[in-house]
Amino acid sequence: MHSGGLQFIKYDHIADNIANYEQEMRRITTAEAPYAKSINDTMDEMSTILVSSVRKDTSSKTNAYPFLTTDPTKIAIFNNKISFERGWTQNYVDNIAERVPLITRLIALL
Repeated sequence: MHSGGLQFIKYDHIADNIANYEQEMRRITTAEAPYAKSINDTMDEMSTILVSSVRKDTSSKTNAYPFLTTDPTKIAIFNNKISFERGWTQNYVDNIAERVPLITRLIALL
């Protein structure tokens, strides 16, 4: 029932909880992939439309970086990627938060 690495554990319920923990951690890893991709995609797009070498002016009311382009299509694509990144970030955070009780119970059990 358990992998060889869990054979030394005397109580089955502890081994079951550790195996369950491992399965849940795989779910977090699965949720991490689109999160990481969305960050990379957004950063790549940002480098094509914003002048990042200009430091934000702290006296400015907007604190915005200047645009390299005024092309509305490129700006819309960038905004879409930011929106996707926010969604995947929330998904990843929620995924981790859902597993905190399981992890807390496992720590208490061990």
